[in-house]
Amino acid sequence: MRATDRNGQSYDAEMDARGNYSLSLPPGTYDVFPVTESALPIGIPTNATVTDGSMQRLDLQVDTGIR
Repeated sequence: MRATDRNGQSYDAEMDARGNYSLSLPPGTYDVFPVTESALPIGIPTNATVTDGSMQRLDLQVDTGIR
């Protein structure tokens, strides 16, 4: 997964086999999305705001393209 701040700085974290991840970020606002190795599934960006000393859960979504 990748978190990108308003200045374009990106921070990456690996997901485990169950889709869990952990990432420490400086305070700020980020676009967070799953990074995939192919065209599908497509990671859907989610907006997150990080405040100093806080922890939050953020569930990410992907579009598999299956209809």
